[in-house]
Amino acid sequence: KAKVRAHALSTLSKLVTGDPAQITPAEKEKLESVFKNALADRSYSVIGEALTGIARLNPAKAIETAKPFENEDNENIVLAVARIYGDMGTREQSDFFRKKINGLNDFKKTSIIQEYAAYLMNQDDETINRGLPILEDFTRTESSWWRRLKGLELIDQIYDEYDERQFETEQKMKTSSKQSPDFGKLQQDLQMIKSQKEKINTLIASITKDEKDNRVLLFFKND
Repeated sequence: KAKVRAHALSTLSKLVTGDPAQITPAEKEKLESVFKNALADRSYSVIGEALTGIARLNPAKAIETAKPFENEDNENIVLAVARIYGDMGTREQSDFFRKKINGLNDFKKTSIIQEYAAYLMNQDDETINRGLPILEDFTRTESSWWRRLKGLELIDQIYDEYDERQFETEQKMKTSSKQSPDFGKLQQDLQMIKSQKEKINTLIASITKDEKDNRVLLFFKND
């Protein structure tokens, strides 16, 4: 049965989660063969678990393996691809998320939104700025208060990502000569980071101002 096959693949992929380096080359080859063969299974849940297994076992091949499944609409596959792109995606994978987010409902939509936020935190300013309105729409329009809260938390996580970028940039400036071209570039980067933080802070303030459910405001403020 498909449920049994999917569970077996899930168990195998979890063996890789700890430390893939502990797997011998022969074991890795056998596991990879199992996951690759499962990509041809008739069950979407099996294919989803196979994609997850390959990503854990061989991250370098994850994007290449996921790409042929981008146009699938089954939720199991969409979320499996989204997890891979959330961890390892580049600007090229932005359109995948933009196309798929509105095709999922309720819990599944919340799951892909979380992967999208993780994806955005690894991207440049332009890609993040294209994604913020999607996160804003989710946060403002979801009927469930806890999903709106999740949206706020994800936007706040992107703000925190810029906090880290600011710290890293300032540390580099401390060890860079003010006369070097690198220093000037770092100054520009720092200014852009601060601008992005201000933009996100303004967005959060606007959303919380319009939010009517006290549970969202209470939990977000206490986060």
